[in-house]
Amino acid sequence: MNMKRFIVLCFVAISFFASAQTFEPEVKYTGEGKIIMMDGKELTGELSYSFVSIRNLVYTAPGAEKEKIKIDDIKEFTIGGTRFVRVVTTALSIGKDWQFAACLTPEGSKISLYETIDQTGPETDSGYKTERGYCIKFPNDEKAKSLTDLSFTPFHKKVSKLVADCPVLSEKIANKAEGLKLGLISSPQQQFDVFMKVATEYQDCK
Repeated sequence: MNMKRFIVLCFVAISFFASAQTFEPEVKYTGEGKIIMMDGKELTGELSYSFVSIRNLVYTAPGAEKEKIKIDDIKEFTIGGTRFVRVVTTALSIGKDWQFAACLTPEGSKISLYETIDQTGPETDSGYKTERGYCIKFPNDEKAKSLTDLSFTPFHKKVSKLVADCPVLSEKIANKAEGLKLGLISSPQQQFDVFMKVATEYQDCK
């Protein structure tokens, strides 16, 4: 197999992992939570958010009726301990370049990881067409990037430079230390585990 064909096959495999779709029931979060509006106002009460009906968040203040709040007016919200924030991504989109995603790293983390969920109808016996993915935002990035973004390849060279201000971590990545290395073809879970380890060690860097 020549190198050109090998690279093409790798790209196809990476693209497959990035765009693999499944069918799932409606992904919906419901529970006590907090909303931070774009103007800084905070609301607490019962919240409900569905990834099928993403234009509104259902909010019920204590002792009040349910009301729908447009997501365009919301900065972030938390439901049952899961924090959802606006994520501006490098992915192409129609109408807007941001979406609400679950933040998987603690608030205040220097490197943030997110899970994105896209569900489209109509509903079938198998559920809704669902695409899940992970993205990451490094300190100097304006937008979050998919973990499969080609700018992270080869991992040991590109990512070590992104954390160059933490020499110990940068060196470990450059030297392909256990738990801090990725090949050209890796599963979404492998990618997540390694990037999460990068984020954790970078946060602890002194």
